[in-house]
Amino acid sequence: MNEKKFKKYIYGALFAALTFVATFVVKIPIPASGGYIHPGDGIYLAAAILLGPLAGGFAGAIGSAAADIVGGYIPFVIPTFIIKGVSGFIVGKIYGDKSAKSSKKALAFILYALIICGGYFIADYIITSSVAACVPELFFNMIQSAAGIVFALLISRVLKKVDIKG
Repeated sequence: MNEKKFKKYIYGALFAALTFVATFVVKIPIPASGGYIHPGDGIYLAAAILLGPLAGGFAGAIGSAAADIVGGYIPFVIPTFIIKGVSGFIVGKIYGDKSAKSSKKALAFILYALIICGGYFIADYIITSSVAACVPELFFNMIQSAAGIVFALLISRVLKKVDIKG
């Protein structure tokens, strides 16, 4: 294995761990639903931007699902693993395309937000069997998505300066 590939694996694992910490430790509670808003999405999206789809998907899936396990959100572990993994992969695939223009990069984040909001709406409905319970969560998932995008852009800009990239 060459050094560049090895560094990419190490950074991917580091981003997964940081995603866990940022999701589990830094929480803004949502009393209406029992959920919370956190900066973890910004971490795995930064991994996707800097390292590509596999690192972004891995960091999102592993880090976020681990936070659900440790935090006691057991019904959400599998949905979180899928939703965060797919959204990280998609952002990395589209945003990481070296020829991607601003509009294509914006599309990556729009798809991320749709995957987060739609995925958790479906997961909430499967878990609660109540559309009324899902609607308030949709609003907070939109806020979570917007905050994740802003945080990811800031983090990735800083980390590019210290040469963390795939």
